Amino acid sequence: MLLENIELSALFIINEFIIKVNQLSKIVNKFLVYYFYWISFEWLFLSRFNSYLIIQLIRNFIDIIPLVFAIVLFLLSSKMFKFIELKIFTSFFFILLLTCFSLYYEIHTILPIISYIGVSLRFLPLLFLIKYTSVDFPNTFINNAKIIYWIHIVLSLFCLINKEIYIQIFLPAADVFGSEKPTIFDDAGITSVFINTIEFSFFILALTIIYLGTCKRNFELFYVIIFSSFVIIFSYSIASIICLILVLFFYINKRYRLLFSAFFIIIVSFIILFNFEIIQILLGMDIQTWIDISSEYNRVGYFTKLLPEFLSGNLKDLIFGFGYDGQLIGQKLYNYVNAPFTMINNENNLKYLKDVYWISILFAQGILVLLINFYILIIIFIRNNRNKLAPFYFIIKTFIFIIFFVGFFNQILDIKAFTFCFWLFVALQINQYKFTLVH
Repeated sequence: MLLENIELSALFIINEFIIKVNQLSKIVNKFLVYYFYWISFEWLFLSRFNSYLIIQLIRNFIDIIPLVFAIVLFLLSSKMFKFIELKIFTSFFFILLLTCFSLYYEIHTILPIISYIGVSLRFLPLLFLIKYTSVDFPNTFINNAKIIYWIHIVLSLFCLINKEIYIQIFLPAADVFGSEKPTIFDDAGITSVFINTIEFSFFILALTIIYLGTCKRNFELFYVIIFSSFVIIFSYSIASIICLILVLFFYINKRYRLLFSAFFIIIVSFIILFNFEIIQILLGMDIQTWIDISSEYNRVGYFTKLLPEFLSGNLKDLIFGFGYDGQLIGQKLYNYVNAPFTMINNENNLKYLKDVYWISILFAQGILVLLINFYILIIIFIRNNRNKLAPFYFIIKTFIFIIFFVGFFNQILDIKAFTFCFWLFVALQINQYKFTLVH
């Protein structure tokens, strides 16, 4: 009788534990899906507010919820970290440590690190939150990603028909943003319900990668490739267009890759053979003139003017960076002989440097932090390559190639919606293998 009571008590405790685990899984599942919808359509909701201060307060509050949620679960649970997760968290800890050291050395405060944490580390908690999701969460998330994709496609087509009316209906008024208006109000490119072309085009790119990596229906994939190409081209983001070509290159059959590569080699050889005359026609000027102008007014100058002087300059700056602070970077660049014209007497040169993401890390945080960032991507890539039959192998591989490539001319990991998708699938690939994709 005593043994029976003990067995019944044990079964009751186990059953209660299973119920609580399932309830927690449902909560985390819903939170991640709802948060995904938030970052996909936040400006549609925020367009109802006429104060940019209120808008930023709402965004900052909601964006910190994943971190707070992860900390609470970490303190209340006994979930163990995998070795690769420990390496990633440790790497980011050293990045913070080195960045704080550089800031304190230069300006005797580490307060500017708060903005860095808010932008660069906000989705790291996904590595922990994903441990509490249920087995069916990947399929749920992918289904919602497809719904979000098609909503943005439809909205983008409306935007293309009449952009002015579209902005009045779906986005905040221009005067809400003050003097620093987002690109939606100046550029011709479409943005769906994002306020700039970069965020929109790279989010569509991320959703396209997810679609191509999970969908098995050829007719559906055909429409995705067509519509993605269409809206990304009309976003007028050269970086996104190039990345879409890379994504399709990774996706197509290996036989066609050889044809694609051969075609590319022929085009490059043809251009070289004719002394770059085609490029000069496209640029509307000779190449040297274009380089001279670009060195003063856009990203080319970061490589042709800033980088050589930085590499031959102060050893402390090379190793630990200028310091992650816009005003400090401005002071440092003021003393540069070869600073591009666009960065002279600028209020926030950190913002301008971020247009070339790897360059911004090198200048602001130093070569050690840059190498640690590369190390994080490399260990994720190596882990992903261990099982090429894993459900998200194509997605992770493509994301990493895109991040590494685009980092040379865009602030790729500062783009919220794109980075959310990347870290979520990294977390899924590391933590979940016992599920079957139904797409």
